[in-house]
Parts: sequence; C-alpha cells; structure tokens
Amino acid sequence: MKKVILLALDDRPCSYKYFNYICLAFGIQHSICYSYNELLKHKNAFDTCFIISLDNFLFDGIVNSRNLEVLKSKRIFERLKCLLDFIDQTRKCDFYIYSSIPRILLNFGANLEKIIQTNKVWYEKFCQFAHNLLDAYERYNEFDNDIEKYIFLVRKTKLEIIEYFLSSLSKMDALNVMKQVKEILLCIDDSQIRGLNFLEANYLLHKYDQRGKYRLSFLIGLDEIHLLILSKVVLTETKSDIKKLPIFYSPNFSNKISIYEGEKVDKVIERYEEYLGVKFSKDDDSQFFWKLFRGKYQKESMVQVIKFRIFQKFIEYFCDLKVVDLIPKSFNHFIDTSFANGVSLKTLKFFLANWNRLLSMNSFWGWNTLANTLGSGISFYVISQIIPIKRQYYCSKLTVENFFESLYQTTIRYFAKRENWTVEKINQAFKLILNKFDIDVEIDLRLPWNRYFEIDVNYKGKGNEVWNYVRDEY
Repeated sequence: MKKVILLALDDRPCSYKYFNYICLAFGIQHSICYSYNELLKHKNAFDTCFIISLDNFLFDGIVNSRNLEVLKSKRIFERLKCLLDFIDQTRKCDFYIYSSIPRILLNFGANLEKIIQTNKVWYEKFCQFAHNLLDAYERYNEFDNDIEKYIFLVRKTKLEIIEYFLSSLSKMDALNVMKQVKEILLCIDDSQIRGLNFLEANYLLHKYDQRGKYRLSFLIGLDEIHLLILSKVVLTETKSDIKKLPIFYSPNFSNKISIYEGEKVDKVIERYEEYLGVKFSKDDDSQFFWKLFRGKYQKESMVQVIKFRIFQKFIEYFCDLKVVDLIPKSFNHFIDTSFANGVSLKTLKFFLANWNRLLSMNSFWGWNTLANTLGSGISFYVISQIIPIKRQYYCSKLTVENFFESLYQTTIRYFAKRENWTVEKINQAFKLILNKFDIDVEIDLRLPWNRYFEIDVNYKGKGNEVWNYVRDEY
C-alpha cells in the first residue's frame, strides 16, 4: 500500500488518535499533519495517498469554518490556490478531500426553537431553487434579527467557497490535478434535522456530477469521515474483491430515526454501502455486533442518569443493575448505538463485570452520534477483513480507550458538566466505578478543547495484560 498522510480535521482525539491506532494495528505506513503548513512539507511526495480536511487546510479547523470573519478572509482563496498547486506538484499520488456542510444550529446558544423554525421556513422557500441555490442565496435578504443573518451568511459563504474549489478544478483538466484527485466527499455534520444542509449538499452533487470527473460523494457525519476514507483507500489499494460484509444487528433498523442524522438509519447505511461499494448483509454468524436503539427514535444517553442528583447514588443504582450475557464470544467487534453520545448502562455493566471479555475484543465503539460511532466501527471492520492485525497492542488500546470514552459519556459527563468538575475529580469518578468491579488499571485523562463533551483517555494497562505486545512502539 501507498503511505497514507492525513491532514486531520482538528486536534481532538477522534480526529487523529483512532486513525493512528488503526494504522499502527494493521501496519499501514502513515503520517498525521495538524496544519496546512505541515502538509505542505510533503509537496515533493511520490506514490502517496493524502486524506485532506478542506476545513483544516482552508480555515485552520472546523470551528473556524463556522466563523464568518474567517470565511470572508482573503487568505482563503490564497490557500485554495496553494492546495491546487500542491496537488499538481506531487507525482503518482492520490488525493481524497472532504469538506463539511455547516450544521443547522451552528452551536449557537440562542433560542434553538426559533432557529429550527427559521430553518423550516428557509427550507420550504429554497426548495424551489434547489438547482440554482447559490443564485437564490445571493438575492435573499429577509432576516428577523442579526443571528438569522449571521447564520445565513455563514452558509452562503461556505457554499461559495466549496463551489469555487470545484469550479477551479474544472479549469485544470489538462494538468496533473484532476488525475490525482480520486474523490471529493461532502459531509453533513450533525444535521439534527433536514434543512438547508441537505439542499446545499444536493445542489453541489447535481451541479458537479457525483459519477463524473469530480468523483463527488455525500455522507452524513464528519468526525468519522477520515476513517471511512481510510477504509476506502485500503479497499482500493489492495484491490479487494469484498462485495458483502456480514453484520449482526439487533433489533432491525427499518424506519428508525437517529436524532442527529436527519435521515432514517437504513438510508444512512445505504449511503455507506454506496460509498464503499460493499453490501452489509445480516448474518447471525458475523464477528461484528451492532446494538441498535429500540423504538422509533434515538435518545441522548444522559436520559439514563438525569434523574440522579448525586453521583454516588447513581453508582449504587448502576452496581445493582441486572445484566445478562450480552454477546457471544464469537463477536470480536462491538458497536452500541442504543443512545446518542454514549452507550447503554447494561452494555457498560456487562463489560465491567466481564473485563477480560472486553480485553479479548478487537474493537469497541459507542462514543458519539450514530453516524460517528457506526462509521468508525464499520471502517475498522472493513479494514480487518482485508488486512490481518499486525500489532494487537494498538487494537487493544483502541478498544479499551473507546470503552472508557463511552463510560465517561454515559455515566460521568452529565455530573461533571453540571458541577464543573476538574480533571482530577473526573479521574476520581473513574476510579470509583472501576473499584466497584475490582478493576485495577492506570489511566491518564484530559479534556480536549477544555469542554466536557469528550475526554481523551490514555490507558496504560496493568501488569502483563494485553499491554505486553509492542510496548516499545508506543
């Protein structure tokens, strides 16, 4: 395989750590860049595969890509030219480039119901201009307040930039650029509801034929997209003839709606299948187990703990939970999307009470939205069906650290955020839970971006558990 170089979306663990562990586990030669300047150091690369976040290259990260002042900066078009020149200067390289379509709410803390209602009005209004969307955006100037205007201008400006990039490629057909750009992937980040985000993605798809020279694709999700691209690269580079992948999922997913995707689960799956060129077939003998949410709609994992005002009271309840054997030993890959932003308490209880079972797994996923979690898990599973694991150490580290991320999201995050816990207090909460199950391990913790949404866990293991494989490589 070619060496794979990633320009990560940002510096959160999900943007680089999972990628790093997977490449190390399967022996994929790789390198990770965190800024466009780092990437440009590879301008003389030869026979290399690049996975590039357009949001990082142009805007220095996903947060800046939602900042109107940054979007309107003159440097954006200078960087676009820089990217095109960079692609042209390399030889026998493949480029996979992905860009986010802004989420509907843009993380504003204002009246969300008002913003959602405004989005519905905009969606209905602009549906009739679906094939001429940018022109309609140019003429629109009806805003009730400054927040509405800001949100709209962010969307319009980001759309202009993406379209400028695509149209610039069309002018470089005679050069090396279009030959090397294997794919451009449009991603809707945490859509929550259908709206302008879907209109914008479909507008670009129709204008720049997804099966034509632009090789344009569309997926829902963002934090897992680089892993899906990695699995696509592995499929392509190894010339794998995998057409079907056996998956066991329980219960069935027909007509189920996850709260952040804006589409039913079966449609999300359909997009994965189309993108990877692989059909997921339900098979009771599969090594891959997907635990899906019950009922029609997915919920936030914190509904399981929100009734508790004191963390210790919740722990008492948690320890008294009755659980049965969750999965047969034949399953080596496990995904829990019972809830968004975490997993079910019974899943956590099962693996804490059966710690060696977790250590025997090749992957565990349950850290975020359905698309983020499922896309990451499927990516790992696809690669594992093509390349044998070469360094079990990194598989084990990824499995356990993702489990701890899920444990935090479900059982600790609600209390930590509500009471403004320090990292040390969060560490004590982990120890309290682990001690209840006689699990003696050593971990380091940090809060990326100084927020409570996620946690970065470095699991050091204990004694001669699974951590004696390749200690010298980490």
